[in-house]
Amino acid sequence: MDKNELRVMIDESKQKEIFGEFINRFSKDIEAAKFLGISKYTLSDYKNNKTRYISKNILGKVTIYLNIKMPFVIESKTLKEIRKSMANKATKALQERYGDNWKNVLQTGSRLALEKKYGKEAYKIITKRGFDSSKLKYGDNWRKELSKKGTDSLKEKYGERWFDITLKKGRKVLENKYGVTWQKKLSNIGRSAHNKKYIRNFNKIPLFHKSIFAKRKPTQSEQFIIDCLKKNNIPFESNVLIGEVELDIVIPNRQNPKYIIEISDAKPTTYNQREKALQLFYQKRLFPKSQIVALLRTQFSDNKGNLSLHKITKDFLDEEGILLLSLQNIDDYLLEIMNAIKKNENIKINEQFVFSKVSIASSKKGSLFQSKQINKNEKQLHDLLLKIGAFPFGALPFEVKDDSFICFDNYEEYNGKKIAYEINSSRSYNSLRALAGKILICKKFKPDIKFVVILTNPSVTNNTSFSFLSDIVDKVILNRDFNKDYLIAVRNELLS
Repeated sequence: MDKNELRVMIDESKQKEIFGEFINRFSKDIEAAKFLGISKYTLSDYKNNKTRYISKNILGKVTIYLNIKMPFVIESKTLKEIRKSMANKATKALQERYGDNWKNVLQTGSRLALEKKYGKEAYKIITKRGFDSSKLKYGDNWRKELSKKGTDSLKEKYGERWFDITLKKGRKVLENKYGVTWQKKLSNIGRSAHNKKYIRNFNKIPLFHKSIFAKRKPTQSEQFIIDCLKKNNIPFESNVLIGEVELDIVIPNRQNPKYIIEISDAKPTTYNQREKALQLFYQKRLFPKSQIVALLRTQFSDNKGNLSLHKITKDFLDEEGILLLSLQNIDDYLLEIMNAIKKNENIKINEQFVFSKVSIASSKKGSLFQSKQINKNEKQLHDLLLKIGAFPFGALPFEVKDDSFICFDNYEEYNGKKIAYEINSSRSYNSLRALAGKILICKKFKPDIKFVVILTNPSVTNNTSFSFLSDIVDKVILNRDFNKDYLIAVRNELLS
């Protein structure tokens, strides 16, 4: 729907007469609507004067078909102008009735009305009723059924490439609204909103600060496990934050947990796997005697292809003594988990993971592709290494373990020492955690490699993920120290 399309208003009786006559020329309303390229509901609204501003193009088609003159136009506006005018009228009316704070008044009134009808747990009850209604209509797999219906509808409208088409249309809408740099503007808006809602200084207080973390609600998968624990009368704590380490569920309590259960339904992207490996590593370090069970999504498919757990991630968790189970197969071993916990025994489930030759080959292919995507920071690092007389390999795909490859931003062998370099300009919590996870996995299997990380964002040290990164790597170079002399000093320090 084009917001700049011209809409016209004509006399009410004339509008009813014209569209009534037009519809009568067809055997069915739907045929008349198809002729105009609109829905039968839109056509009905035109006929019954429910829609007073008519598309000028549609009115033109109708008058040509009926072989009559275009009626006198009382007013003409674009759809954008009409919406703005109506929004202004509505806002003015609400302000007159409820005052300048009308949004909060309406929100509070709505919440109180729901609580009066359903009680304090109104939103939970309404959500549950929605789930139950969907389950009754579509069965236990109602989410998949609804998803399939939505996908089929989009395929019917846009064809097999519906995902790319809708994505392109969505980006175009955002570009029209915010300009070419819409991604950056939306990021700034999000950061500003988060700052306003939770904290005064977004950079200095971590994302998982206790004041924010306490408000976090369990995901659907976490809630499923919580409900099972309650049903089996197993004591537990959920949504636990100790220092900077997050724990989904601890059993029986955070003081002395026998079991720690980490649950994630996130897609098994390389990025997400590295983040999760880092989190589980610190959980194990915090409670070395506890059994840690990682319930992670290990397979995911969509129209873009398949995502699956990397063999190196599984190997790393095995080395750390962390039990990994596929969240999507939870029904197969849930009873066994609950029985083991009730008996206070170690959970002993050996899920067999199959790593296809395709996924193994894609590890090397992905690393090779990444090694050719050189950004300006990586070029700057390479040039600086050359200036100090080093012999850098450049971006290097490195076999960390058994056909598992990881790409370093740069690499050199200096007086018998292997040194890998990573340079990062992000201040994102998750980006730094993923980088820390990448290095952590490499160090597990290649402990002889020294890692130097250059962080070019000046505010990055205020980031809570900085402490994880600093703990894992051999040396962190901040932007203010990223120069020839300091790099020479760092390389000599690593030699000693």
